Amino acid sequence: MLQCVRRCWIRFQQSPAHLRPLSNGRVNTSLNGGEIGISFNGGKDCTVVLYLLLFSIGKKIVESLKIPKASLEIYKEEILFTTICKLQKIIPLYFVNKNEFDEIKEFVNSIAKDLSITVKFYPTENSSVDKELTKVVAEGNLKCIFMGETSNDKSEKKVYAMTTGKYPTMLRINPILNWKFGEVWNFFKSYKCQYCSLYDKGYTSIGTKDNTLPNPVLLVEATGEYLPAYMLMDESKERAGRITKPLPKLCHLTMLCIRLFLRGFGAVSYTHLTLPTKRIV
Repeated sequence: MLQCVRRCWIRFQQSPAHLRPLSNGRVNTSLNGGEIGISFNGGKDCTVVLYLLLFSIGKKIVESLKIPKASLEIYKEEILFTTICKLQKIIPLYFVNKNEFDEIKEFVNSIAKDLSITVKFYPTENSSVDKELTKVVAEGNLKCIFMGETSNDKSEKKVYAMTTGKYPTMLRINPILNWKFGEVWNFFKSYKCQYCSLYDKGYTSIGTKDNTLPNPVLLVEATGEYLPAYMLMDESKERAGRITKPLPKLCHLTMLCIRLFLRGFGAVSYTHLTLPTKRIV
């Protein structure tokens, strides 16, 4: 990820529209407070939020030092180092489910190593997210948390909202709540940002090994292989690879039968499709 950050650093700084979700003063106050976290499980949406946080902090540093755009390349490494130091004050929280994909774990560990951040893991197999989040608050002074929800999720209807119910009191911030599936992938592809390798294998919405399969809509019947996630044109099918009820331990033969069953529901060749060209505004 660090190489990716170096590669697209200047482009991010010259694209304020992409940082607009984090330009609100309410968010900036939180960034200055040092009491914030990010729910980070290695998925595509929370990874976008992590990038936005990283470059929003960098933008603030550039503005505070009054560095002209023409000199950004010269001071890139110094600014990047300072940015990562400040990013380390943000707590990445990984609420771990049973039977997580190895690729997800590897991706999270890779980012943690590259950015020198400490991801805090909270198992939820014998607990729940609200209980684990209560532990997080008890351990420190967490007052707000960034989330990676998009328009396809919308369980949270507002970009800024206080927690409710059993959750400890804190501000929830959803900076990409109004982004669509295609816009998320436009972001990754426009800036060549790193993401979990599962998305290149046909997975479009990733849960656990028990409830997630490659998206059947992306199956190319001629080859039996799956197109990458960013080739999905119908955003309503983002979760088509999800199994509603978690399955018990399955043998390879059972999994194959499930894939063949799903394959009968309109899976066609999408080799003629191209990457969406619509830009985020």
